[in-house]
Amino acid sequence: MHFPLRTVLLALLLTSLPACGDERPDSWGDDDTGDDDTGDDDTGDDDTGDDDDSGGDLVVDDDDDDDGDDDDDAPVPGSDWLATEVMYAHTDNTLYSVQAEPPYTVTELVTFHAADGSEVPNLTDLAVSLTGEMYGVSTNGVWQVAPGTGELVNILETTGEFFVALAFLSDGTLLAGSNSQLFVVDVDLGVSEVVTTFDGWSWAGDMVGLPDGFLYCAMEGDVDDMSSLVIYDYNLDQVVFDGATGVGSMFGVGYGNDVLFGFTDGGSILTLDPATGVATEVSTSDIGFWGAATNPVRWGAS
Repeated sequence: MHFPLRTVLLALLLTSLPACGDERPDSWGDDDTGDDDTGDDDTGDDDTGDDDDSGGDLVVDDDDDDDGDDDDDAPVPGSDWLATEVMYAHTDNTLYSVQAEPPYTVTELVTFHAADGSEVPNLTDLAVSLTGEMYGVSTNGVWQVAPGTGELVNILETTGEFFVALAFLSDGTLLAGSNSQLFVVDVDLGVSEVVTTFDGWSWAGDMVGLPDGFLYCAMEGDVDDMSSLVIYDYNLDQVVFDGATGVGSMFGVGYGNDVLFGFTDGGSILTLDPATGVATEVSTSDIGFWGAATNPVRWGAS
């Protein structure tokens, strides 16, 4: 039986354990994308009805403004670029939806492919924004993902970081994990910056931000190659809980129907007890999961 996350975390905060962290930068500002169609096409040359909201392709605004503002060059998501499922999981090249209640059905959706025809990276994790846009990380960058088609657009290239975890917090902040470091990512500017380094922990796989404002991470300790559930308060820069899951390679963490889930590269779907960290297998498949994501647009939906 799983206790409600909010109830459990009230008790957890009384026993906070500090993590070593760097000083946080100033706010990156609004990281919601796709707000570009806000009254700048009254000239009549943009309202043909078939060039902005077709939902089938990645749409780039016509940039009709005479003032030279070029921020309309950013992709504007159509329906194919918005997440609709409660919870997702993926391999290196394929996206799946996962039912957040028994029998935890896994349904193949799309295969990833690059919009520009370039070689497709192995995606190590996914995250969905508060407004439904999906992003992914790979060993060499951050990508915007169309969950309706599998199309990928690169928004940030990296050379020294090996991102394996990605999550949005409940305030819209996008975070990425690499080794023992946590990065904040600005998808509008295409930049990232280290905000903290975990003392004694490194990423075993994934992380997910939940409505309570905390970050739930699959991590490994310095002396243990088994995964642990680490709950982190980003605002206080503190680890507030850690507990062994009893599982080795847990590469994905998801959330749906008020339940925290884990996914392994051996095909197991697990439920995670936020009070203890213990994982319980609830379903198996022949899919080697690389990561997972929750859809905050549908928090609380089954």
